[in-house]
Amino acid sequence: MFATEVFEFFSSWTKVPIESVRQIGRKNQVWLGSTRDGTNFVLKEFDSDHHSNSHFLAESVFLKENQDLAFIPQLVHLDEIKKLFVTRHYKSSNESQVSLEEILNAIDTYCRLPIPSYIAHDDPPGVLGWGSTKSRLNTNAENIVLNVVRESDWFEPLVLNCNNLWSKDAVIHADMKLSNIILGQDSIKIIDWENVSLGDVDWDISGIIQSLFLEVFTNSKDSPWCRDQLLNLESSDFSLSGRAIDFLALRAVQTATELCQNSTMIPESAVRMLELAESTCETGKLEIGRFLNA
Repeated sequence: MFATEVFEFFSSWTKVPIESVRQIGRKNQVWLGSTRDGTNFVLKEFDSDHHSNSHFLAESVFLKENQDLAFIPQLVHLDEIKKLFVTRHYKSSNESQVSLEEILNAIDTYCRLPIPSYIAHDDPPGVLGWGSTKSRLNTNAENIVLNVVRESDWFEPLVLNCNNLWSKDAVIHADMKLSNIILGQDSIKIIDWENVSLGDVDWDISGIIQSLFLEVFTNSKDSPWCRDQLLNLESSDFSLSGRAIDFLALRAVQTATELCQNSTMIPESAVRMLELAESTCETGKLEIGRFLNA
C-alpha cells in the first residue's frame, strides 16, 4: 500500500481523525497512523511477496483470540480480504520498570495456551540444519563466520544435540527477542506473532536472553537495562535448562552471522557472540558476569 492508500484506509473506519501516516517496517508493510489527540495506530499488511496466507492467519487469529492477555497488543481492526490488521500503537519508555522476570512470565503464559489450529508452522527452525556443509549464506563475511564455526569441535555436536532435544509441545512466538517487545513504563507488549508455532518453549527463552547480550554487545540504547536484567538473572534462583543453554549457543551463532550481513568486515559484536556460544558449549553453563565485564 502507498501512503495515500493507508491514509484513506485509516480514515474510512476510525472515528479519530488521522493527521499523518508513515512507514515504519522494512520487510513487512507496517505503517504508523498518527492522530491529533495522540491515539495512534499500527497497520500491518501481509504482502504476498514476503508472506504466505498462513502467516497472516496465524498472527491475526492469535491476536484476536488472546485479547485478554495483558501483553497482547489491542486489535482494533481486521480486514481478511486485504490481509491486514490494525493494532493500537504503544510507546516504549526510556525508564522502564519492567523486569526480565515479567517477560519470562509472559512466555510461560502463552506456551501453556491450547495448541491452536492456525499456527504458521511446526517445523524446527532452519538454523537446526546448519550442520550441513552444503548450507551457504548471503555474504562472504557470513560464510567466513559459519565456516570457521564448522571447523570447531563444538559446533557439530551442538547442532546434533539441539535437533535431538527439539520438541513440539508448546505454543511459541518463534522469533522472541527484545526488538519484538515494547517495554512500557510498567508493562510489556509482545509484537510480530506471524510465526507463532508449535515448538519448544526453551527456544523462546533462549531467544530473549541471547538478545539481551546482543543489545549489550552492540551498545544499544537499551543496553543498560539489558545489563541490569542479565546481572539480576545471574544473582537470582532462576536457572536455564540444559536445553535452553544449547539453544542459546546456537542462536548466538545465528546472530553472529546476521551481524555480518551486508558487510565485508566481521564486527566485534559478532566475535563476542561467537565467544558466548563457544563458552556456553564448553562449560555447559551461562557465565553472565564473564561477558558483561569483558
